Amino acid sequence: GHEGQYGFEQQKGRTGLFYSQRRAKVDGFKSALVYSLRHALRMASLLEKDDALKGRLKWNGQELMLRINDRLHAPNTAATWKDAEPVVREVLDQMYAGASYGVEPAPPSPELFTLHVKSTAPASVDTLLARLPG
Repeated sequence: GHEGQYGFEQQKGRTGLFYSQRRAKVDGFKSALVYSLRHALRMASLLEKDDALKGRLKWNGQELMLRINDRLHAPNTAATWKDAEPVVREVLDQMYAGASYGVEPAPPSPELFTLHVKSTAPASVDTLLARLPG
């Protein structure tokens, strides 16, 4: 894909869907975050509804993992989290619409900057997609 890539991954015995933004025309971190979330959630929704899968695939909207694949501009450090946190929380506040959620950055390391998001309330991918900021 020119603008991005989709894929499946297995981590700790769990299957996940990922979207990796490549050359999308976005302006700033918030736009990039919303753009990537929109594409990932839209693909998750399409897969859940695909007739060939007969409903065997269901994503848990209560848990998300967000990664920034740019070690130069977003190293996995506390400083990156400090810079990203207000925007991440603004977007997640809207997506989870008042439900309680937690965001935990992965410990600093040479790995990609990673955030683990977990909501206390159930959320479908369609609901999260509908609540994304414009």
